[in-house]
Amino acid sequence: MSSIKANKSDRLKVFLSYSHKDSEWAERLMAHLNTAESQGLVQYWSDKLLCPGDEWQKKVKEEIEKSKVFVILLSPEYLASQFSSDVEFPLIKEASDDGALIIPVLIKPVSLSAYRGLQEYQFSNNEALSELPPRQQERLIIDIAQRINVAIMEHKKKTDSNSGQVLASTIGGAVIGNILIPGVGGAILGGLLGGVLGNSKKGGKKDA
Repeated sequence: MSSIKANKSDRLKVFLSYSHKDSEWAERLMAHLNTAESQGLVQYWSDKLLCPGDEWQKKVKEEIEKSKVFVILLSPEYLASQFSSDVEFPLIKEASDDGALIIPVLIKPVSLSAYRGLQEYQFSNNEALSELPPRQQERLIIDIAQRINVAIMEHKKKTDSNSGQVLASTIGGAVIGNILIPGVGGAILGGLLGGVLGNSKKGGKKDA
């Protein structure tokens, strides 16, 4: 059975958000998350991919805007980081309001009062990784990675399905518009109306 990788443009962008003090945890988790990326279905991004000379704050904001899934490694250090809590998380929350998937991973114990709105999202684990013995940590990291990959693939299917619906409506509208008003103008007007209708249907399904 041959393995066909998705085009780079079709890959679901996933942003990994964490404190630099938790980079070891990020590396351990990424070692298992790479399964989906190796199949060409997902493209992970973290600040480890910054290049010399990058305007790092600008680059981070750009990558957040491109991403459809966010994996947040939650710890006291993450919440204490001014950039993570004051810049990254508000942008991630904004992306969530626009349909992005947020998956928090509890790395170290954090008081509920410090969650800053993250408690509204389904965590991938209930027990902090740092509280477990090494062997149990590794088993739980593998389990967390599997849950995250499944959630990401389900989100990708839903995103692809919604995109296809809007595209079909746009194409259909363009054809009908061209029939009613022959020429480029009719096709453009019909396509625009079809896209709007496709988006409204997509929203209706979401609320149902």
